Amino acid sequence: MPDNRNPKAVLFGVLESARLPKRRMQMVDQTWQKSLELRFDPIASILNFNAALGFVELTTHLPHLPFTSRAVQFVSAGHKQTGTLHVLEMAPKAFTQQPKVKLQGIFKGVDTLRAAFEHMQTPTGYKWWLALTLAASGYITCVSHDKVANQYRVHEQPLPEQLERIETIIFWRDYLTRLLNKLERQLQLKRNRNPFRQQLRARDCEDLLGIENRTLSIRLLGEFAQQYGTQLDTDMLGALVLLPAHLTSTPQPAEEQIGKIITQLVDAGEVVTRRGLKQRYASDQHIIDWLFSARILIETPTGYVFTAAKFEQYLKQLNRDIIGLTHIGVRDIKDKLGLSRRPAEALRAFLEGYSPTKAIAQRPGGGENV
Repeated sequence: MPDNRNPKAVLFGVLESARLPKRRMQMVDQTWQKSLELRFDPIASILNFNAALGFVELTTHLPHLPFTSRAVQFVSAGHKQTGTLHVLEMAPKAFTQQPKVKLQGIFKGVDTLRAAFEHMQTPTGYKWWLALTLAASGYITCVSHDKVANQYRVHEQPLPEQLERIETIIFWRDYLTRLLNKLERQLQLKRNRNPFRQQLRARDCEDLLGIENRTLSIRLLGEFAQQYGTQLDTDMLGALVLLPAHLTSTPQPAEEQIGKIITQLVDAGEVVTRRGLKQRYASDQHIIDWLFSARILIETPTGYVFTAAKFEQYLKQLNRDIIGLTHIGVRDIKDKLGLSRRPAEALRAFLEGYSPTKAIAQRPGGGENV
């Protein structure tokens, strides 16, 4: 949230008026007892609601402005006009960083969502904020939503059927449908070809689509499984679905042979880092990348590499023999698995934050989910 004590702070807002301005203009806030001037810079119109989206700039001091609705007066085409300015907060990144072509789609989404929210018994400003946020990002965390809902004194409001709350997020169902279609297109692109990939995991969805939320990517996997009549499964590395035949490819015989050799080397502990593999197979680095992308090879946060089969075997054994994987030490791992210190340290680093009950493991090298 910007510092609204700064007279030059720029926020985002929606102006509702019978006559909408087409250019930046000065406004007088009639809600505030003192004379308060605002500047409103429109960027798009939502004609179905006689509303304009734009940036709000304070020119004088106001103790609290975000998440309020103000009665304003301004001059347009030589005539005095009145309206209601719903001041939100900083604009979603999509409104400031996306090209105009993509913005048009976002604005259509705002229109659609705002219409869906019309029946909600909530303040108009809240409806605009929710429509703008979901049209721009597709989802919102429950924590962020609840903070803003509290600002508008919205409590225990049932969500419209167009939205769904799962675990830590609220998402727009249409957004999930678009992601599903985009995922299939991405898997069919030549540049994303991976002949070793037979399964699809949450991390794959995130890499292919730029998703940054694990809950959403797992939900997307479920939709993918339902669409293709397959099963959403979990193993010690997390959620997965089998890819349908038309979204897989077969490695060339030479590629398959090299892939087997590399996997055997890692399994035998002869080469245990990605760098070591690429140095040894400098002309076949694309195959190494495929093996990691297909989760045939797993890189831990320490850089140590295991085959997925052996890695899952270790996790299952530890999960069976030890209660509370996140609290075990390197010595425990060495004793239980008969490993030397280096692979035991790699497993220990991986288990930081690991949750067997959710079947979610860390993302290689970053302490995030795989």
